[in-house]
Amino acid sequence: MRTVMYVEGMESLSSVSAAALLLVAAATGADAEAAKRVVRTRHGAVRGTAKQSYQGRHFLAFYNIPFAKPPVGPLRFRFVSTEWTNCACKLSCAGIFPDANCSPSFAVLFHRDISQSGVSTAPWAVPEPGALDKARKVAAMVGCPTEPNDALVDCLRTVDDYTLTATEMSFLEWFICPLIPFRAAIEGEGEDSFLPKHPGDMEPHTAVPWITGVTIEEGYFHSAPIIANKTMLSELKENSKRLLPISVPYHLLPQADLINEKIHDFYFSRGFSNDKITEFFSDSVLIWPAVDAVGRYKDRAPVYFYLFSYKGKYSFTDLAGSEEISGVAHGDDLLYFFSNNSYYTIPGERPAKDMEVVKAMTKLWTNFGKTGNPTPNDKLIHWPRVTSDTEPEYLEIGEKLEAKKGLLEEIASTQ
Repeated sequence: MRTVMYVEGMESLSSVSAAALLLVAAATGADAEAAKRVVRTRHGAVRGTAKQSYQGRHFLAFYNIPFAKPPVGPLRFRFVSTEWTNCACKLSCAGIFPDANCSPSFAVLFHRDISQSGVSTAPWAVPEPGALDKARKVAAMVGCPTEPNDALVDCLRTVDDYTLTATEMSFLEWFICPLIPFRAAIEGEGEDSFLPKHPGDMEPHTAVPWITGVTIEEGYFHSAPIIANKTMLSELKENSKRLLPISVPYHLLPQADLINEKIHDFYFSRGFSNDKITEFFSDSVLIWPAVDAVGRYKDRAPVYFYLFSYKGKYSFTDLAGSEEISGVAHGDDLLYFFSNNSYYTIPGERPAKDMEVVKAMTKLWTNFGKTGNPTPNDKLIHWPRVTSDTEPEYLEIGEKLEAKKGLLEEIASTQ
């Protein structure tokens, strides 16, 4: 009996030990698997997240890779250090940083650049007058001293970030205008200067290959909510001399009145049609700034310009909920890279043609990431770099891929 009991006890113990060993093995395996997801760079370690693609392919995604220490506490409103020490797992970094040519401070952090939502010289991104007045207004709203001194800055550093950013709403005069009230400020030359001069006055200070582009109806980002809201549309038509300048914006420019007159003559001499409103916002807010930026940079390093004109099953214009609004809006190109985004999640299956566009764009972008050239072997198509001053070369991504010249003329012919 004792022998039996002993054996039974050993069996029981063995079961427990086996279970423990399995747990240890599983933990060891998990640790080993987790270790495989960590990539160590010169600036620190980053950890990938195991993901599965739309078509079932397994890959690692690296989210929220920090470019600097978090600007919190005493580091808020200060020049940021570009080093970090701990493994970046959940660090959240947010902000508008349209292209690597924005600040000389970050030039060393990039070896490729892809901009898909604007450039640093766009009218809604460049510095504008009145930064001190805005700071004093914010200080008053959150209970801080309003005199421009260290006490004001020190106090604002202690304000909860949600409380601080919520003050932005008080600067909007109509709809979401003026766009982005708080922007980078010109700090002058200095070791810790992020923006030494206006982006439009700076010579290109990086020399990395660059992909940038626009959609054919960018302006729907701005015009669609206005068109869909009859009250706002009526307000725009009745008060266009006041509302158009704050919508782009150009109301603070020295020649704002002259610009306003020219814009009304060019776009709205025959009235405010939905198409003309969209065309105006497309040209002024995103398309012309992109063409101008490409012209400034093309002789510095290879630039690959694109026009996205493919009208697929899904579009951000769907969110307007109006049959009057249908096109290829700002951000529609992103839907072919990021189907599981926070703004518009793609439900169900995509049509076969949409998937062809997904595969083509993914191939072009990954080629560029690897080699600095989206078509290194010309198997898919030859995407020429921009060399022309008058008719910039570009790739149209539409029903098919086509290499073309003269993007502004192409867009004008469709309007």
